[in-house]
Amino acid sequence: MYPAEFHDILEYQKKKTEKRKAKVEEGKMTEAQSELDPVALYICKPESGSQGRGIFIAQKVEEMRVQLNKTYEKNRENMNEYLKVEQGLDTLQVYLNPNNPAERDRLLARQLEKPQNLYIVQKYIKRPALYQGHKYDFRIYVLITSVISPMTIFLFNDGLVRLASEKYDYSKGYDDPYVHLTNYSLNKNNTEFDSEKHKLRLKDVLRGELVSTSQTGKTYRKTAKQIWHEIEQIVVKTVFVVQP
Repeated sequence: MYPAEFHDILEYQKKKTEKRKAKVEEGKMTEAQSELDPVALYICKPESGSQGRGIFIAQKVEEMRVQLNKTYEKNRENMNEYLKVEQGLDTLQVYLNPNNPAERDRLLARQLEKPQNLYIVQKYIKRPALYQGHKYDFRIYVLITSVISPMTIFLFNDGLVRLASEKYDYSKGYDDPYVHLTNYSLNKNNTEFDSEKHKLRLKDVLRGELVSTSQTGKTYRKTAKQIWHEIEQIVVKTVFVVQP
């Protein structure tokens, strides 16, 4: 989490940098290759965000800090247009005009857009498995009726496969969200987006076997049965983690 575990992120980048230097010194990588290939990549997500809003990719910890500071300042500016903020409190104190319900509702809506305090920082996989050349994810539907004995979980036997609307190529940089993010609410704004190509039924994709490739040319093959088994394992483990 950023900024709570910022020191750990710095230590991770330090170790990656040392390994990179060793590769260059051992002749396993040239200086030119080292400059083109980032030491580490981080994908940063707002703790309570949704629909891809606020997500960005950083190549260095310094970039991450600058981007987050910009985000905080932008959110504060937006808030201050509509709210009076009382400093020193954990929550924003909104002074509402009780005689103007429309203004009250507008201010309350703006309060929900207050700056995020925490970001989840993850190592970004720069050479992911691709489907038809695009990054993709599975949208799975789960119903939990009980988390105590007996734990009861229902898994819907279909779902969605969401594809980024632009083909993936890490050599072109990391600023284009249509390449790196699969969120429908974001990609639908791209002129290249086609719901029939970029938003698919999971059953249709998993007919026979799923074949995905990476930019290194490696091919991954899994049957529908194998994938559903892995999905079931992930669902169960996730529920165990959040179990009271």
